[in-house]
Amino acid sequence: MKKPIFFINSLLLWFVFTGGALIGSPDTLSAGETKQKSKVFEAKVISALDGDTIVLESGQKVRYIGIDAPESYLPKLGVSQFYGKEPWEYNKKLVEGKKVKLELDVQEKDPTGRLLAYVYVGDTFVNAELVKQGHALAARYPPNTKHQDLFEKLEREAKEKKIGLWGRKIPHPKKGSEYQGKSFEGVVKKAIDGDTIVLASGQEVRYIGIDAPEMKAPPKQGRYYGKESYELNKKLVEGKKVRLELEEQKMDFERRLLAHVFVGDFFVSAELVKQGRARVATFPPNIKYEELFIKLEKEAIEKKRGIWSDK
Repeated sequence: MKKPIFFINSLLLWFVFTGGALIGSPDTLSAGETKQKSKVFEAKVISALDGDTIVLESGQKVRYIGIDAPESYLPKLGVSQFYGKEPWEYNKKLVEGKKVKLELDVQEKDPTGRLLAYVYVGDTFVNAELVKQGHALAARYPPNTKHQDLFEKLEREAKEKKIGLWGRKIPHPKKGSEYQGKSFEGVVKKAIDGDTIVLASGQEVRYIGIDAPEMKAPPKQGRYYGKESYELNKKLVEGKKVRLELEEQKMDFERRLLAHVFVGDFFVSAELVKQGRARVATFPPNIKYEELFIKLEKEAIEKKRGIWSDK
């Protein structure tokens, strides 16, 4: 009779320490969502926030891996970025109110707590479809690069066909701007991150054709490799006299000047891409150095520099 008592006591202890979970059974995020550690789970989408971000029924925000769509709304300005509305509307049409399959990669969340995922509705690969239709560009950020070759192929095709954001003419700032010339000089007061600086005049400048990881993001944590990108940019330009070369579109909707930056004959933007501190992100009509940036990015990827390293 002692054996049954021992078994019952052991069973009670097991329930106390495990919460009664059955061995091998999946945990749940919420009703209808399978445990994230399985790498693939299903959930219902209640809303699309923009062209690359959604909210699940559980309240969890999800950021699509490997792509980047223009922002649908800039709170400080009360406007959307160029071509921000169209990607949001297309994403909304694809996923809102529908049950989707989410596939995770190596890094499961970003510093803001958003889940990072590849999203599918039936046989439609949503991330890929947005790039294919020109509603987003490919954005490679290791270690989540499982489908990146596909995204980059689709981006090239969308550019060739001039569809979506690749086929729209970007609006220009009002005439009479002090930056109407194609080139001018200035002194850099400080570097904000790996692709943005502030001149002594107070004017913010965003480097054309490249995109570096953000230096700061809630909760007080930068994106992967954000600090290293910022530190190299700071070393290259802070406190120095620079030459700024403009293209057709001279300002973005945040009133930042768009420029290629040089210290003497040294091309700062190109060096950041070459050292793997930034990726290529060209938007028409400012594409003068696109081929150079792509060549340097390929070299950085092959040599596993910076953001392309295996760390």
